[in-house]
Amino acid sequence: KLQSLAALQSLLVFYESPHRLLVSLKDCLDVLGDRNVAICKELTKIHEKCLKGKISNIIDGLGQLRVKGEYVVLIEENSSIDVQPETQDLNELLLWYKDSTDKSLKDSVKALATDLGLSKSKVYAEALKIWDKE
Repeated sequence: KLQSLAALQSLLVFYESPHRLLVSLKDCLDVLGDRNVAICKELTKIHEKCLKGKISNIIDGLGQLRVKGEYVVLIEENSSIDVQPETQDLNELLLWYKDSTDKSLKDSVKALATDLGLSKSKVYAEALKIWDKE
């Protein structure tokens, strides 16, 4: 099941028992890679404790601690995957900007490129197709 979460572009959150914590972190290291992680216990309580760092460093640190209590494990998103919107989606967004806003071609391209993390030249090339259809 962990393998199916490897490609997700979102924060992973688990609730783990103390006797499974180290095993779970080792599994995460094997399947997900050495991502940043935070493990926290006693959240919202007076003895709240959080450890942050790479999974491998947390595993090394936990080997020397007596682990007690339930933990919340937060693992960073997979940032190695380059997610690009489909051209069709980009075209729909450009069409919306053209028809539903007062923004110019230049301003629409700048806004979309920034919001989607795309190069301005790619967005501009698609925008020209949309704006020239009139």
